Amino acid sequence: MSIKRAAKRAINLSRVFCLSVVFMSVGAVAEQKISVQSASTVTPLLELYTSEGCSSCPRADEWLGKLGAALDADFHALPLAFHVDYWNRLGWIDPFAKAEFTKRQEMIAMDNRQSTLYTPQFVISGKDAKGSNNLIEQVYFSNTQAAKLSIELHVTSEQSNQIQAEVLVNNMNIDGAAKLYVAVFENDLVNEIPAGENKGRTLHHEFVVRYWSHPQGLSLDKNEHQKTIEIPLGDEWENQNLGVAAVVIDDEDGETLQSVSTSIKTLFES
Repeated sequence: MSIKRAAKRAINLSRVFCLSVVFMSVGAVAEQKISVQSASTVTPLLELYTSEGCSSCPRADEWLGKLGAALDADFHALPLAFHVDYWNRLGWIDPFAKAEFTKRQEMIAMDNRQSTLYTPQFVISGKDAKGSNNLIEQVYFSNTQAAKLSIELHVTSEQSNQIQAEVLVNNMNIDGAAKLYVAVFENDLVNEIPAGENKGRTLHHEFVVRYWSHPQGLSLDKNEHQKTIEIPLGDEWENQNLGVAAVVIDDEDGETLQSVSTSIKTLFES
């Protein structure tokens, strides 16, 4: 089933998010603020574990980009591409790969009782998923589930090499422990590969994770939580193509309790 065809089957859901850009005056510094709020139903985290050194991965990378382009108020998810580093020893060092992303995939493999790691691997709401039809159906299913909490994400920047993400988690109605993660991702990445399995190819990437925060614990004895994270931006990142996401994950089974994301392009427009 194509993504476009699947989108036609979407049921009417409540609004996914409200987005606002606020201009504030802070002393002599003009500050912009982007605010976004989560949907009333679950927006699942859809993870792709991939590598530029893997010849099977470009097709999955392309599919993730197409899915991202098809997202709307009736079909909502948080797609993120985590580039792992275990392919780096086979002729090409992936510039987007990080050891911490490999460790996250290892943790997910343990939770799913997998005996090996592989790429490309799709994981939706903490569960190993195979096949695009299954992924689309899982997104639809999550979109029918009432969220057990809400997230407000506020992003500001007073300088071009740093942002501040303030996350408010409210209306918590969960039974077990949960953790909050904040991510910075980049779109419209293009790379020519001179070596390895993809030698001679030009690869295109969307939703590439540039930053993944340490877990922020959420106490069950509080209904509201506020977390603020200062995030430095890499010199090689294109600020105009960046987005920020916040996701709350069930500590027991990796299920997505809720997520929200936004482009931060307007923060850097003169």
